[in-house]
Amino acid sequence: MINVEFHDSPSGIDQQAYQHVNQEAEASLRKLFQKEVEGREWLGWLDVLVGNSSDVDLSAIKATAKHLQSNSDVVLCIGIGGSYLGTAATLAASSSSKDNHQYPEIRFLGTHLGGNELNEVMDELSKQNPDGSKKRVSIIVISKSGSTMETGVVFRILRSWLKQHHPDGIQDRVVAITSKDSGSLRKLADEAGYQSFNVPDSMGGRFSVLSPVGLVPLAVAGVDIVSLLEGAREQAKHIQQSPKNVLKLASLRKVLMDKGFLIECLSTFDQECDGLINWVQQLQGESEGKEGKGLFPAKAFYSRDLHSLGQWVQEGPRVLFETMISVKTPSSDLSIPEDDQEDGFEDLANKPLSWINQSARNGTIKAHTEDGVPVLEIIIQDTSEKSLGAFFAFYMLVVGVMGELMEINTYNQPGVEAYKKEMLTILRG
Repeated sequence: MINVEFHDSPSGIDQQAYQHVNQEAEASLRKLFQKEVEGREWLGWLDVLVGNSSDVDLSAIKATAKHLQSNSDVVLCIGIGGSYLGTAATLAASSSSKDNHQYPEIRFLGTHLGGNELNEVMDELSKQNPDGSKKRVSIIVISKSGSTMETGVVFRILRSWLKQHHPDGIQDRVVAITSKDSGSLRKLADEAGYQSFNVPDSMGGRFSVLSPVGLVPLAVAGVDIVSLLEGAREQAKHIQQSPKNVLKLASLRKVLMDKGFLIECLSTFDQECDGLINWVQQLQGESEGKEGKGLFPAKAFYSRDLHSLGQWVQEGPRVLFETMISVKTPSSDLSIPEDDQEDGFEDLANKPLSWINQSARNGTIKAHTEDGVPVLEIIIQDTSEKSLGAFFAFYMLVVGVMGELMEINTYNQPGVEAYKKEMLTILRG
């Protein structure tokens, strides 16, 4: 399960204010589970967590994954935002999917509109394998509306290339994940006869990692999606019975925001968690940043960024607190070797690298808190599929509670729609 620790700064927080917000958070969580919140029509992700969703057809997903595994060396996953961040985070973190070459390589494209990456990918994949064979390529394209500019344009480019690369036909090399009944991608998929899966109408992209949006490419990559879902549902059940940690994180974030901390620096010392931070950043940014409210979700990867952003965090204006994501049991480790040359690190010989990394983390927490930067620490047990599923469930529920505390609609995204409208006006004006 997920644990939350609070490393307070010397100035502390008002305990009376915290207790009051914590009581409000408890009521908010109850309302969320009862679907008595604004935006309740977007709670399809909650149906997945409590086990009442019929939208997750695991047998069909596994069959499609097996097909793509049999005919593909590389699968290009085209999508942006919630269409790929959860998948990418899981693949980067999952201890079971690393260096497993029996499954196709997953590459994420359509995350921007620059041409260099696309040209490089098409050039690389057009070259023969060392044995003279052609690289076998398939596409998973993900867009609920079908109108997302980045996804649509990149899919058009890669679809045209794929037709040339596999002139025998691409019908069985494209999988579309989109709306059930509407949108340009749904129409295209139906007309072309592509295999397709539905994005539930009741689920926004940033909450969709446990739907076909995330499960299809993850299954192709060999991730145990059954365990991923089990971990998420076990975590949700645990929260219903013992909500302490969810309430603690939501309440502390709200109290710190009310105190004037407007930036939340999402940080980690664990490489496996870097992708998880990207996912949390979008989840919080799109869910909470509206109506002139919300914390700005910055991010930092330590210890690298201690040598750049660390100075600002340590001695900059006190408008920032940290939420640090930590893995209790790392997926791999190294020992510092002995050496016959003196380099000043002789005393660290035979020490595990994880112990040194943990010491750096503990030292950073101590330095930051003593200088007035509160640190929240989110601790996950390991990077197994069950633990990652638990992490996704935990954070989606935290954000749902936080939105209620802020009295906003957690599930809309009018700011995103505003930029899309202006971009289309310029393009087609």
